Amino acid sequence: MVTINEKIMEKFNLWWKEWGQLWGFLLLIVSLNGFWLVFIDEMQYDWRYSLTWLIMFFGGAGWYAWQSKKHGWRLPEDIKRTH
Repeated sequence: MVTINEKIMEKFNLWWKEWGQLWGFLLLIVSLNGFWLVFIDEMQYDWRYSLTWLIMFFGGAGWYAWQSKKHGWRLPEDIKRTH
C-alpha cells in the first residue's frame, strides 16, 4: 500500500527533476551570499567563518554536480554557446 508520504515524495521528485536545476542553483547562491552578508565583519577576524563559507561553497557545488548528474540536467544551448 502506498502511503501519503510516498505520494508526496513522488510528486516532489517529479517537480525537482524539472525545476530543481533552477531552484537548486538559486538556493546555493542565496545561501552563500546570505552567509557572507551576515558574517562579513566576523570573516575578517575569525578564520572559522571563512572556512565555513568555503565548506558551504565546495559542498554546495558538489551537491549540485551530483544532482545534475543524477537527474540528467544539461545547460541550455544558448548558455553553452556563450560560455
